[in-house]
Amino acid sequence: MNLVFIAPSLPHPSGGVAVIFEFAKAMARRGHESHVYHVPFEPGLVSGLEDVSWFDFGDDPVIHHFAPPREYDFQTLARADFYFGHRGEEGGPYISGLPVVFIQGYRLLDREYERRAYRSPCPKVCVSKWLVEVGLELGVPEPELVHVPLGLRHEKYRVTRPVDGRPPRVAFCYNLHRQKGAAVGLEVLERAKERVPAMEAVLFGTTPPGNALPGWMRYRTDPSQDELVDDIYNGSSVFLCTSDVEGFGLPGLEAMACGAALVTTDNGGSRDYAHHGRTALVAAPGDVATLADHLVSLLSDDARRVELASSGVRWARRFDWDASAAALEDFLERYRMRPEHYGVRARAG
Repeated sequence: MNLVFIAPSLPHPSGGVAVIFEFAKAMARRGHESHVYHVPFEPGLVSGLEDVSWFDFGDDPVIHHFAPPREYDFQTLARADFYFGHRGEEGGPYISGLPVVFIQGYRLLDREYERRAYRSPCPKVCVSKWLVEVGLELGVPEPELVHVPLGLRHEKYRVTRPVDGRPPRVAFCYNLHRQKGAAVGLEVLERAKERVPAMEAVLFGTTPPGNALPGWMRYRTDPSQDELVDDIYNGSSVFLCTSDVEGFGLPGLEAMACGAALVTTDNGGSRDYAHHGRTALVAAPGDVATLADHLVSLLSDDARRVELASSGVRWARRFDWDASAAALEDFLERYRMRPEHYGVRARAG
């Protein structure tokens, strides 16, 4: 297959962009021709792979295309069997190849933009089961909603320090996006600290925190991948997520794979891997008291924490990029045989 993937040009880590890159790499490993078009949205973003050093493309044979801002022409795309990108409104520009839209989130970006993505006249590949449910609620025909789970690089996200014997440290991805629950997370940590004085907290994010944090909280700005895996995830007993909404929530799964017990909100995407009492402890979004109770229970009962963390490690092994690519490949073969079943001919003409 010849595949075209459209990805925003960003010189800093982005989970959504990384997902597009991972799918392109995994499909290339399966012998398909994967083209990634790095679309510039602002001047001075990226002009070559050296500007995307936050992501490791390795030796996978992905073909990259870069263009200066305002000079990107969709008509210059390589001819493809399938085109992965947002086509926008009905009647938008025709792209050679059968169109596919990745749905990676909802209620995280502009609401109308997200609704247009769901209304695109083509199949929607949803990265979590919850996003399929959202599409059904929005009236999208069921055949157009395809669940293809995300994966993990298990050679990277793995246990490097024993799960037992870890210090009472909580890791937290600090993000000021309105749906990420930063204020809730800080309050949860403060409440848990009052009850477990020995507790430590390590926060991290792509940019400085912007607000003053208590002195007992350490903050890592844009940690390297090695630091994230070996020091933050593997150096912590528990990983805390307080998002109101996540399309999937890769950091939570990454931390689980590294042996940190997960305490999370029921934010939609986390339902694919955070099963209360079995692989994680889960609370409603915004429920500070319950989230704090969950932290305290794990920090105060090491046997329970180890049991939950070990179960999380085993569950995380189910998520594999090569398996995800195989599922995507299987869908594309079906799609190519019956495009009208997935809404293309009937809705796009």
